[in-house]
Amino acid sequence: MTWTVEDLRDLAELLRAHPEWREPLWALLASEEVRRMPAELAALRAEVDRRFAELAEAIRNLSETFAIHRVETDRRFAELAEAQRRHYEEFAAHRQEFLAYREETDRRFAELSAEVRALAQAQR
Repeated sequence: MTWTVEDLRDLAELLRAHPEWREPLWALLASEEVRRMPAELAALRAEVDRRFAELAEAIRNLSETFAIHRVETDRRFAELAEAQRRHYEEFAAHRQEFLAYREETDRRFAELSAEVRALAQAQR
């Protein structure tokens, strides 16, 4: 039996008039694999949506954790900067104290050297 374009048009018109015939005709024309595709696609889409939701939640959690760690890190850096500033001030104060002691020691050493020379001169 030869099919014509008119036969195809008639079939299309019949299927429009009787939508309940579409599924049985589809079952005859399509392979089992092709007929499973809509359900498999729906399941795949549901799985992808679920995974995207998990990823979105993970990203939210990571962002919150990052923000918490960022605040903590900023606080610690501020503490370290303050400690470094204090240590520098203490170092500068100790340096000044050391220079004053050195100046006093140099002065005292010069005095003692002069006294030793004077004593040596007096003994000659």
